[in-house]
Amino acid sequence: CRRGEGGCRRGGGGCRKGGSRSCGTLRDADNPAQGTAEYYNAVVKPVLKVIPFWLPNKKNRALLTVIRQSLQCRFEDPPIDSAEAPYQEYFTSAATKLLDKTQQPDRSIVDTSDIGYLDGRKPDCTLYGAKYVENSPLAPLLALSTIEIKPVTGKSGTFTATAIGEALTFGERLLSIKPFATAVTVAVTDCHRIQFFRVSRGQADERAYACTAVEKLGVTSDNTPHDGLVHLWNLLNATPADLKAEVPSLESIQLEDFLGAGTYGVVFAGRLRPADQFL
Repeated sequence: CRRGEGGCRRGGGGCRKGGSRSCGTLRDADNPAQGTAEYYNAVVKPVLKVIPFWLPNKKNRALLTVIRQSLQCRFEDPPIDSAEAPYQEYFTSAATKLLDKTQQPDRSIVDTSDIGYLDGRKPDCTLYGAKYVENSPLAPLLALSTIEIKPVTGKSGTFTATAIGEALTFGERLLSIKPFATAVTVAVTDCHRIQFFRVSRGQADERAYACTAVEKLGVTSDNTPHDGLVHLWNLLNATPADLKAEVPSLESIQLEDFLGAGTYGVVFAGRLRPADQFL
């Protein structure tokens, strides 16, 4: 087993710790084929566990109020195009309306499909826990989750291995640059249905993977939200503590730049207050 910048590798399929198939853990966070169908099929799928949605179920009454007021929040008329752009616009708009600004006024969902803030990678949408500042060098640290918008093709009703692999890659990247985070939740959607994935940090460089079943967005005929919409609401409005992704409090240090992440650490630039000494 050879350890390099990409983690622990063996024969391209990942170096697996004994029993990993049953416990859903894997010792290979950076497989060479990461973000592809091969990455998902060879590295993640053998250890992926399907479990009930893991975030706290909060404030459904507020969700019911929102979906009564907005047709788009009910996902009643999502695109049926084969191109991604209409889905991207529709989802970002609907998700923005689903944010509960009374509880977290600085929360935002941003179209980042043209912003390579994760080592040059561009998630379709990013959920930020703090006020979003375009081109901020701290964007990776403040991101809470990413959501990929991928039209489903064919009659299977499931997302492709490539779409899931890409979504999980963003989860891996976020987790690797958040030293205090223990897990990251990401999702894949086509505005008709949605599937959630969790990447958790284990011992050493182990990762544990879990997912929900594919769930419907939208509402029933009596405006009862489907599970997918309820779970999306809870993701968008979850606290950093709920998401296991707390941003550390640095009262005496003002962070100014994210410099990079390596195998053993994450490097930031900052100033020590009140002396204004550069660190």
